[in-house]
Amino acid sequence: MTQILLVRHAVNDFVKTGKLAGWTPGVHLNDDGRAQAEALGLRLADAPLIVAVVSAPVADHPKIPLWEQQLSAGAVCLNLLHAAQAHGFAAQWLTGWYAYDPQAARWLGLRGGERFAGFLHIGTPKMPPTERERPDLEAITTRWNPEQD
Repeated sequence: MTQILLVRHAVNDFVKTGKLAGWTPGVHLNDDGRAQAEALGLRLADAPLIVAVVSAPVADHPKIPLWEQQLSAGAVCLNLLHAAQAHGFAAQWLTGWYAYDPQAARWLGLRGGERFAGFLHIGTPKMPPTERERPDLEAITTRWNPEQD
Protein backbone atom coordinates (compact mmCIF):
# COMPACT_ATOMS: atom_id res chain seq x y z
CA MET A 1 0.00 0.00 0.00
CA THR A 2 1.36 3.44 -0.92
CA GLN A 3 1.40 5.97 1.88
CA ILE A 4 1.82 9.69 1.40
CA LEU A 5 3.32 11.93 4.04
CA LEU A 6 1.86 15.42 3.82
CA VAL A 7 4.19 18.13 5.03
CA ARG A 8 3.42 21.83 5.19
CA HIS A 9 4.73 23.83 2.29
CA ALA A 10 7.96 25.75 2.55
CA VAL A 11 8.47 29.50 2.14
CA ASN A 12 6.42 31.45 -0.38
CA ASP A 13 5.59 35.12 -0.78
CA PHE A 14 1.89 34.65 0.07
CA VAL A 15 2.09 33.06 3.54
CA LYS A 16 0.96 36.24 5.29
CA THR A 17 -2.15 36.41 3.11
CA GLY A 18 -3.26 32.89 4.09
CA LYS A 19 -2.83 31.46 0.59
CA LEU A 20 -1.19 28.05 0.31
CA ALA A 21 1.38 27.27 -2.35
CA GLY A 22 0.33 24.27 -4.40
CA TRP A 23 -3.31 24.66 -3.41
CA THR A 24 -4.15 28.14 -4.64
CA PRO A 25 -3.82 28.83 -8.38
CA GLY A 26 -0.96 31.19 -9.13
CA VAL A 27 0.70 30.80 -5.70
CA HIS A 28 4.10 29.14 -5.93
CA LEU A 29 7.11 28.66 -3.70
CA ASN A 30 9.80 31.30 -3.89
CA ASP A 31 13.50 30.38 -4.29
CA ASP A 32 13.95 29.76 -0.55
CA GLY A 33 10.81 27.65 -0.45
CA ARG A 34 11.88 25.52 -3.40
CA ALA A 35 15.24 24.89 -1.71
CA GLN A 36 13.49 23.92 1.54
CA ALA A 37 11.06 21.61 -0.23
CA GLU A 38 13.85 19.94 -2.20
CA ALA A 39 15.95 19.40 0.93
CA LEU A 40 12.98 17.96 2.82
CA GLY A 41 12.06 15.69 -0.09
CA LEU A 42 15.59 14.29 -0.21
CA ARG A 43 15.59 13.78 3.54
CA LEU A 44 12.26 11.94 3.57
CA ALA A 45 12.97 9.90 0.43
CA ASP A 46 16.17 8.44 1.84
CA ALA A 47 14.45 6.03 4.24
CA PRO A 48 11.97 3.41 3.05
CA LEU A 49 10.13 3.63 6.39
CA ILE A 50 9.43 6.63 8.56
CA VAL A 51 7.59 6.02 11.83
CA ALA A 52 5.95 9.05 13.42
CA VAL A 53 5.62 8.68 17.19
CA VAL A 54 2.85 10.77 18.70
CA SER A 55 2.58 11.85 22.31
CA ALA A 56 -1.10 11.81 23.27
CA PRO A 57 -1.22 12.48 27.01
CA VAL A 58 -4.41 12.12 29.01
CA ALA A 59 -5.06 15.38 30.82
CA ASP A 60 -5.63 15.08 34.56
CA HIS A 61 -4.85 11.35 34.63
CA PRO A 62 -5.46 10.09 38.18
CA LYS A 63 -2.22 8.09 38.37
CA ILE A 64 0.23 9.14 35.66
CA PRO A 65 1.49 12.73 35.68
CA LEU A 66 1.56 14.62 32.37
CA TRP A 67 5.37 14.77 32.38
CA GLU A 68 5.63 10.96 32.69
CA GLN A 69 3.20 10.50 29.82
CA GLN A 70 5.26 12.81 27.62
CA LEU A 71 8.50 11.10 28.59
CA SER A 72 7.01 7.73 27.69
CA ALA A 73 6.65 8.86 24.06
CA GLY A 74 10.37 9.59 24.02
CA ALA A 75 10.99 6.14 25.49
CA VAL A 76 8.96 4.63 22.64
CA CYS A 77 11.19 6.45 20.13
CA LEU A 78 14.38 5.23 21.79
CA ASN A 79 13.16 1.64 22.13
CA LEU A 80 12.04 1.52 18.47
CA LEU A 81 15.43 2.91 17.47
CA HIS A 82 17.28 0.28 19.49
CA ALA A 83 15.02 -2.53 18.24
CA ALA A 84 15.52 -1.56 14.60
CA GLN A 85 19.29 -1.34 15.04
CA ALA A 86 19.37 -4.67 16.94
CA HIS A 87 17.74 -6.29 13.90
CA GLY A 88 20.43 -4.90 11.60
CA PHE A 89 18.57 -1.89 10.22
CA ALA A 90 19.94 1.60 10.07
CA ALA A 91 17.75 3.89 12.13
CA GLN A 92 17.82 7.52 13.10
CA TRP A 93 15.53 9.60 15.28
CA LEU A 94 14.98 12.93 13.56
CA THR A 95 12.62 15.67 14.54
CA GLY A 96 12.48 18.43 11.95
CA TRP A 97 10.56 21.68 11.80
CA TYR A 98 7.42 19.88 10.63
CA ALA A 99 7.19 18.19 14.06
CA TYR A 100 6.61 21.59 15.66
CA ASP A 101 4.43 23.20 13.02
CA PRO A 102 0.74 23.39 14.08
CA GLN A 103 -0.53 23.38 10.50
CA ALA A 104 1.57 20.33 9.57
CA ALA A 105 0.30 18.60 12.72
CA ARG A 106 -3.31 19.18 11.66
CA TRP A 107 -2.62 17.99 8.12
CA LEU A 108 -0.95 14.86 9.48
CA GLY A 109 -4.01 14.09 11.61
CA LEU A 110 -2.96 15.11 15.11
CA ARG A 111 -5.78 16.03 17.46
CA GLY A 112 -5.83 18.62 20.23
CA GLY A 113 -3.19 17.98 22.88
CA GLU A 114 -1.17 15.61 20.68
CA ARG A 115 2.42 16.31 19.58
CA PHE A 116 5.03 14.52 17.55
CA ALA A 117 7.70 13.00 19.77
CA GLY A 118 9.83 12.22 16.76
CA PHE A 119 10.18 10.65 13.35
CA LEU A 120 12.20 7.45 13.11
CA HIS A 121 13.83 6.87 9.74
CA ILE A 122 14.47 3.14 9.28
CA GLY A 123 16.09 1.29 6.39
CA THR A 124 18.99 -0.81 5.20
CA PRO A 125 22.39 0.72 5.95
CA LYS A 126 24.20 2.04 2.89
CA MET A 127 27.49 2.63 4.74
CA PRO A 128 28.82 2.26 8.27
CA PRO A 129 27.84 5.12 10.56
CA THR A 130 30.43 7.83 10.92
CA GLU A 131 31.56 8.85 14.36
CA ARG A 132 30.72 12.40 15.36
CA GLU A 133 32.05 14.70 18.00
CA ARG A 134 30.78 13.83 21.46
CA PRO A 135 30.59 16.12 24.50
CA ASP A 136 33.24 15.94 27.22
CA LEU A 137 31.50 13.86 29.91
CA GLU A 138 33.47 15.50 32.72
CA ALA A 139 32.17 18.91 31.60
CA ILE A 140 28.51 17.85 31.68
CA THR A 141 28.32 15.48 34.65
CA THR A 142 28.32 16.07 38.36
CA ARG A 143 29.37 13.43 40.83
CA TRP A 144 27.49 13.26 44.09
CA ASN A 145 28.88 11.60 47.16
CA PRO A 146 26.50 11.65 50.14
CA GLU A 147 29.34 11.05 52.57
CA GLN A 148 30.92 14.40 51.70
CA ASP A 149 27.80 16.43 52.54
